[in-house]
Amino acid sequence: MDEICAGAPPRKGQDAGPSGVPSGHGAGRLLVLTMVERGGRVVLARIASHSSESISTAASARLDPAATVMTDALPAYRRVAPGHRHLTVNHSAGQYVDHDAGGPGADAHTNTAEAVHGIIRRPE
Repeated sequence: MDEICAGAPPRKGQDAGPSGVPSGHGAGRLLVLTMVERGGRVVLARIASHSSESISTAASARLDPAATVMTDALPAYRRVAPGHRHLTVNHSAGQYVDHDAGGPGADAHTNTAEAVHGIIRRPE
């Protein structure tokens, strides 16, 4: 599970010129929660903010009761999926995969959701 600001300008170093888009984390842009089943479906849900309430409301109706939730260390994710096993990675500390966090051969990461974000951001 991860979130994306849809309509965000390209990242620095991708030949991006002045975009005219307001600065700040998601300022004035559509915020979308991305939920991905490993080897399965992708679900996108519009969320109002990065708050636990917004994320939890969008996720709760869509999470399988037996699902293991994997997120980054955004504080709002701490209370998003009560009753679910929750594994995290800390991107700020340079951690993008926590090997065997879910048991032998079960790595925790948000790479699948971030790959979906790459497709969304890809210019036509």
